[in-house]
Amino acid sequence: MIRSDKVGLVENLNEAFAKTPHIFLATFNGLKVNQVNELRTKVRDAGGTYRVIKNRLAKRAAAGTSLPSPHRTQSSAGVPPPRTAPTASR
Repeated sequence: MIRSDKVGLVENLNEAFAKTPHIFLATFNGLKVNQVNELRTKVRDAGGTYRVIKNRLAKRAAAGTSLPSPHRTQSSAGVPPPRTAPTASR
């Protein structure tokens, strides 16, 4: 993704984050494809949106909103930060 696309994505996410009362951060390590697809379907059926977003972009998009930063050790609302998942190695 080129930089200008990232800037646009962060702006769109920031607007969405500012409007929504709830955001769920999750890792899907160990889930099978059919389980992820089932989760996407359930979220969509409930009127929600399921997005996969890089942590760095989510952190930037959350800036300036009432959402806790995903990289703090503990938010003011008492929400723990997301677990860090292993990354692919080269």
